[in-house]
Amino acid sequence: MARIIDNAQASLLTGLSVGTLANMRSKGTGPPSFKRNGRVVYRVAEVKQWIADREAATMRGGGA
Repeated sequence: MARIIDNAQASLLTGLSVGTLANMRSKGTGPPSFKRNGRVVYRVAEVKQWIADREAATMRGGGA
């Protein structure tokens, strides 16, 4: 089963504030999320993939 995290844990994982994640979620630009029991949650694997995708999209010079 996929590991599920809440807003605070997603904030720690991404380095973004909870408020920034909420803003991005409302614009459809943040990591994939869904509601469980009325609370916004994230799948760790999807958040990590979102981070990797953003990193790849902004990388310059071919990496290390």
